[in-house]
Amino acid sequence: MNKVFKFYRDSTGHGYLATKMKLLRELDLLNSVSSLSRMKGQTVYLDNGMDLLAFTRVYEAKYGVLATKDVVHGGRSWVKNMQKYSVATNVPVNGENPDVVANASHSER
Repeated sequence: MNKVFKFYRDSTGHGYLATKMKLLRELDLLNSVSSLSRMKGQTVYLDNGMDLLAFTRVYEAKYGVLATKDVVHGGRSWVKNMQKYSVATNVPVNGENPDVVANASHSER
């Protein structure tokens, strides 16, 4: 797959890799993404912690090297203002309570 993924990084070095829900489904990762990641529409912004690591391992096993392009923003990332990813329904969850299913899946890593 000849795709370059955008990696949104803020001034603190924290970041999110943008990918599509369709690719997460194809890689069988829908239930592996935590509520630390964000989403808007069919785009999921994978948190640069464990979510990005799991995605990278599976993606590279199937397609080879994961190519990224850094997009740097000063200050706090605008991605943090998006709705949280929800594993149970694959729709955003409002509020601060993480999805119970996401916690179960996340703790098994």
